[in-house]
Amino acid sequence: MRIKSLALAAASMTALAASIVIGPSAQAAAAPTCTGYANTPAYSSPSVTAYGGATCTGSVYELEVWVSLKRDGSFVGDIGLCNRNNTTSCAANTSSNNISGNQVWCSYVETSYRVTPTADVRYASDVQKCESSSWIAKPK
Repeated sequence: MRIKSLALAAASMTALAASIVIGPSAQAAAAPTCTGYANTPAYSSPSVTAYGGATCTGSVYELEVWVSLKRDGSFVGDIGLCNRNNTTSCAANTSSNNISGNQVWCSYVETSYRVTPTADVRYASDVQKCESSSWIAKPK
């Protein structure tokens, strides 16, 4: 029994000494996180273009951004895609023809990323930014 107690005490002291020597500097750095952003759609006759992307706090293994255009709450046109490896940012755009009348146009952005090749896919919040009543055409 005494040998077992001494062995446990020695193991505890070794672990304590290792934690003191290693200290906080050896702790793993926080994994990068990514945030999606959407820009106000731009009008340049005859098209309306949605813009958006994502930025990360550090390099990630894979970053994907999907940019969609919404007209009056419904998706229109194709999806803009950006897919990059070992990066800190990615951006895309997509366009659709304008139609006559008064509509509300929005850029809608979805983002996913993996920190390492074997890490689970993470999703940043979906974001949307819509035109305002004072929408001004994008300069050419």
